Amino acid sequence: MYKFNRKTPFYPQIITPHTSGISSGLAIEALVYAYKSTHSTQYLETAKYILKGFYIPIECGGFTEQNDNGWWFEEYADIN
Repeated sequence: MYKFNRKTPFYPQIITPHTSGISSGLAIEALVYAYKSTHSTQYLETAKYILKGFYIPIECGGFTEQNDNGWWFEEYADIN
């Protein structure tokens, strides 16, 4: 899972480092396209590393919230 060490411009209350479901999804998409173009397994390994964030709850440092309505992936997430 990737953690960002920069402040978010629209949410100053989010502390660093933080995670992001949308950024992680977009990064995985780009890495899969890179793998398809180059067949370099380095891209797939990095995508698998980032994918872990989709299974880690926010309170444990990830960006996933699971409740009765399903799974939610926060655009910006921190433990606060």
